Amino acid sequence: MLKKYFWILFIVLFSLAALTAEKINSRLYMSDYKVYHRTAKRIVNKENIYSVKQDGHYVFKYSTTSGIYFIPISFIPLKYAKYIYWLALTIMLCIGVNVLYKLIDNKYKIGANKNSIIILSIIAVIAHIFRELHLGQVNMLLLVMYITLIYFLQQKSKILFALMLSISVFLKPFGLIFFPYLLIKKEYKIILTSLIFIFILALLPLLFYPNWHDFSNLYFDWINELKVELNKKQALLADGNHTVFSVFARYTPLKFIIVNQIIEKVYQALVLIIIGAGLFIEFRKKNHNSDIVYQMILLISIIPLLAFTTYNLFIFELPIILYLIYFFKDLNITQKIMVVIGCILIGGNIHEITGSALRDYLIGISVYTFGTISLITALILFKNAKLD
Repeated sequence: MLKKYFWILFIVLFSLAALTAEKINSRLYMSDYKVYHRTAKRIVNKENIYSVKQDGHYVFKYSTTSGIYFIPISFIPLKYAKYIYWLALTIMLCIGVNVLYKLIDNKYKIGANKNSIIILSIIAVIAHIFRELHLGQVNMLLLVMYITLIYFLQQKSKILFALMLSISVFLKPFGLIFFPYLLIKKEYKIILTSLIFIFILALLPLLFYPNWHDFSNLYFDWINELKVELNKKQALLADGNHTVFSVFARYTPLKFIIVNQIIEKVYQALVLIIIGAGLFIEFRKKNHNSDIVYQMILLISIIPLLAFTTYNLFIFELPIILYLIYFFKDLNITQKIMVVIGCILIGGNIHEITGSALRDYLIGISVYTFGTISLITALILFKNAKLD
């Protein structure tokens, strides 16, 4: 029994060791979770949740609906709630990788070693998992929700898919990437149901702010907060900008052409069109059209390349890494090298190993982006080689 579930033991021991180290070193900050906890309490008390001066750097910048998600745990004192949220993220990670492995194994059935595959996949992104726990963020929660979406789509549970997608969008809008995909798949019922759920969830704050003036002000304040955040976003050609828009521009002669905001917007639109067209062609290929697991994993892996945010999102590469490790024996030598390089670039930049100077340099040159591109290329090459 222990041997069968050794991967769970590995994750739990890592989580407990990390938690113990954080506590001993007085580093159990969980700064992001503090924001969610504080915001949930303010919502219950019908207080203002945006642009509160005393919050300083740690302001709430998400939708009011997402703050409501954290209300149940907000009744527990913060010092205890931190441990509960840490435990919840650990459990969610275990559930997520288990569902992901079963989705892959049930479809392809090659009898791979579950313990080895999951543990190696976790090790590849362990630095990102630790950061999620350390800050108490929601990216790992979102990742598990996206994995669950694959399961619901595979099982044709359209209502549950729509509900989960709608819930995720209010945490962070990355799930919007699935709407064009649903159009390609002609899943109009899911799209319509999702929009209905989104509308209902958008009205959820009325339960706490029944006055229409207060309710509408929440959305105006949120939009203003988003404007502030957008103004803070990294410049296209800035070091450490991990989007594919930035990397393509910074490492090609395009950087000499993008001289104003109009050209920048046109350039970004063209890149999006090219990526979208490429995915459309890929998904319409024979034998790929019905491979939901492959298609969804590919979409999830692309999210960090499109989002103007920090490198925290590269935890979303866990599904593609697990998928490629599952098929590692079937990859050719080139594909294997690309997978190894991708895993090293995404997971190897650890402060305790590289030191501060090298770590910051690697972040500046966007190693995570190159690692992700390497993994995506290996996956597409492998899948298309199987069609030949």
